[in-house]
Amino acid sequence: MTVHESSGNVFADIGCLNPEGMLAEAEILGQIKDLIAERVMSIQQAAEVTGVASSLLTDALRGKLDVFTLGELAAINSILGSHVACEQGKGGTTFGETLLDELADLIDLVICDTNPSEALPVSEWLSELQARADADRPEVRRAIDVCKDYLAS
Repeated sequence: MTVHESSGNVFADIGCLNPEGMLAEAEILGQIKDLIAERVMSIQQAAEVTGVASSLLTDALRGKLDVFTLGELAAINSILGSHVACEQGKGGTTFGETLLDELADLIDLVICDTNPSEALPVSEWLSELQARADADRPEVRRAIDVCKDYLAS
């Protein structure tokens, strides 16, 4: 058996066509699973909160990555995150667990992977990013610029 060193992206390692997008989808699905578990919600309850069919949410959570677009997953994650945060009285954040170095790339991926007819909450993301205590950091500034560029187009 030959062992190969991983690139850090299993989807790239196995030769998938869009490895970055697939990795982003898998990471967001992991966050969605965590939010559902933290809230002690059933799949049915999570589906009702997010407005998606429970069968589709189940398929996605079982690893079927073609059920939702990256933009749809980001929206589901945002809704669940805001719902959980509001329930806990904290005020929701879309990007609370996202590493600073990944903020702009994640936003860019969501925008690029979303059907132009889909509405994205980019104005909300921009407001949230601008209100962050670390909004002056280069990584956050870059994410803010990605949102502004999208809104200007």
